[in-house]
Amino acid sequence: MSINPRIATLLMFALGSALAGIGGSLHALLYVPFPYMVGDMLLYPFATIVAGGISSVTGILVGGIILG
Repeated sequence: MSINPRIATLLMFALGSALAGIGGSLHALLYVPFPYMVGDMLLYPFATIVAGGISSVTGILVGGIILG
């Protein structure tokens, strides 16, 4: 097992950050910028968490699938 865990963790964090940045920039193209757009973007994640249960990760995943 010649995989260095520190380097693997660093690479996965960098890859995840890059994908999140790319996804965020592509998603931002769908919205016309206006001052209160944050409320619209936070409505769906908040509804998912409330539907699934605040303390249950499995419930949040199921709530996300149901609302999706």
